[in-house]
Amino acid sequence: MRGAPKSESCPRKRSADDGAGATLLFRAHVGSLCGVVFYFVSDMASAAAAAAASAAMSPASWVPGWADMATGFAFVEGELPLSRRTWARGAACLYLALLYYFGTEGRKGSGERDKKKRVGGLRLAFALHNFLLSGVSLVLFVLLARNIGARFFGYLSGAGGARGGGGGGLLDSAHRLVCERGMLVGNGEAQLIYYGNYLLKFYELLDTAFLVALGKPVAFLHWYHHSATLLLTSVQQIEGSAVQWTPILLNLGVHVLMYSYYALAALGVRCWWKQSLTTLQITQFVVDVSVITYCSVLMFLKGGDSDFGGCQGTRAGAINGCLILYSYLVLFVKLYRDLYGAGKPLPRGKTPARKSARLSSGAMAVDKNS
Repeated sequence: MRGAPKSESCPRKRSADDGAGATLLFRAHVGSLCGVVFYFVSDMASAAAAAAASAAMSPASWVPGWADMATGFAFVEGELPLSRRTWARGAACLYLALLYYFGTEGRKGSGERDKKKRVGGLRLAFALHNFLLSGVSLVLFVLLARNIGARFFGYLSGAGGARGGGGGGLLDSAHRLVCERGMLVGNGEAQLIYYGNYLLKFYELLDTAFLVALGKPVAFLHWYHHSATLLLTSVQQIEGSAVQWTPILLNLGVHVLMYSYYALAALGVRCWWKQSLTTLQITQFVVDVSVITYCSVLMFLKGGDSDFGGCQGTRAGAINGCLILYSYLVLFVKLYRDLYGAGKPLPRGKTPARKSARLSSGAMAVDKNS
């Protein structure tokens, strides 16, 4: 009886095809595993982002009493102090009348000693005034940036109620950020910030009082900007413009730097970045007019109701915003050309001779030797 055939003692030699197949199989397994991990991680990240955005939409808790004030706050003309448009118009007219009475050329002292005594006593007060405005602007800027950022990421993730469920695209979210009715209605924190910024414009009129008391000339751009901005913030709130956060946020950010500059200048500190500050102001208005033009065109074409494809607001508010913001851009470009235009080289360490319009969207710099 024949025995069973002996098995081969040596294993079969692996071919190159076997190695390639094993490599492909390994890669397929790794790819599948990575795909599963990526799916779960992205799903968890999206859920976390949506939860964070949803939580961030609630009023900030780090400012004492802020959450209580912001929750359910709504700007209603006539129900809040100075909220009627007649207050803003009346204050602007009174401001211009007083400026006309006291003059724009600066108060003249009875002598050099009288001037130095008066200026010396006011410099510190002027510096504190500007530091206060810079600090308040910073707080409002942070609060508004937090609110707008939360809304934006909420729209992206779907926590802000994206259309059709789920998150919206980048452009759709950006559009909703400047046109959506929900950016204003039901957003008590934003409305409270807008109202606080509006009240701040009344206090900023003291800039001019300091200039007159210090004997400084008051430029057209200075008094025009102060009076027009007071009217602008009043009208935009009353007309319910969703896009008003754009010029407010940018203006607050610029004011943090601008009023810091004026405070340091009042204390005799020379700052090298005043030309950059003017450039930043012009950039601010370029962004402002670009965004408000988009919203205004959409509003005139499709109406002021975002629920029907329009842009939240009124035509009166759009016209008011366009006229004022475009005028700011033209005036600040002219200011830059006058101060730093081509063909006007300045000796090192020297400042432009035209002090009557120095970097002014608020106060005027008080130089140590001027």
